[in-house]
Order: sequence, then C-alpha cells, then structure tokens
Amino acid sequence: MLKKISVHDIKENIFELIGERWGVVAVKSNDEKNAMTISWGLFGYIWNKPGVEIFIHPYRYTHKLLENSEYFTINFFSAEYKDKVMYFGTVSGEDENKIEKSGLSTIELENYNTFCFEEAKLVLICKKLYMDTFKKDLFLYKEDYMEDEELGILHKFYIGEIVEVLSRE
Repeated sequence: MLKKISVHDIKENIFELIGERWGVVAVKSNDEKNAMTISWGLFGYIWNKPGVEIFIHPYRYTHKLLENSEYFTINFFSAEYKDKVMYFGTVSGEDENKIEKSGLSTIELENYNTFCFEEAKLVLICKKLYMDTFKKDLFLYKEDYMEDEELGILHKFYIGEIVEVLSRE
C-alpha cells in the first residue's frame, strides 16, 4: 500500500531510480490518460520548493496531454517491473491503451486530476510550474543534443513542484 511521506524522507537513490531503473510519467487531460518511460530528469529545489524537471519529445502523445494538464506523476518501480517500465517507452498511447495492456493498476488522484500506479514503489505528484523548449543555438556542446534534434525537433522540458510523495514500505 502506498502511503504519504515527506519529500525529505525519500530513501531511494534518485540517480539510480531515474538513470538505471527509469520512471514512468503519468498524465491525465480531461478523460485521456497516458504514461511513458523517462530516463532523463533533474531533482532538487527551485523557487524554494522541492522540484523535478522532466524532458518530453513533442512527438510523444504524453506531450500533448501534458500541455493541457496541471499535474502529473512520476512513478518508480522495483526492479521486477523493469519490462513493464520499458514497455511504456516502446509504443504510443495514441496507437493502443498502454495502461490497460501493461496489466498495471491505476489509482485516481482526485485532488490533482491525475493518476499513479498502484504497483509503484515511489510516486512523485507534481504540479507543473514552467515549460519551455530547448533551443539549438544555446547548446554549448554540439554532442549534447540528440541526432533527430538536429532537424529542429527539440525536447520540451517541464519543471514541476513535488506537492506530494507516496511510498511503498
């Protein structure tokens, strides 16, 4: 069972979570839901608030939903769910219902008009504060941007305040 904890009580190594085990961003806009794998992210404090920064390519269906949502969740799972986490990055939510097909269960977070996954080990509930698109001419090192971004299709980044943390103990 997931229970509320303080952001200061997160015991997991955030670098291992995002860089090795990856996370799943979940977002809901009106009646549409989607989730996608993320392996890029920043965590810390911004504007005196605990925060995250995530990066979503504009081609992703999640991008469309995130543009129209105030809240999103970042769900981290134990290693046994790695295949399911990877699955969310392999197909588009426009083509199939990834959430249903994954076999994972969702929990509606009514206060935030979003959802999380019941099987998650750690859930960050985030309020979107700022968003922008990377600009090619501002990269200091050419090797730091992805090949498809050379065509002018750059990732968008979203800064969110972590408003609540849920943890499985």
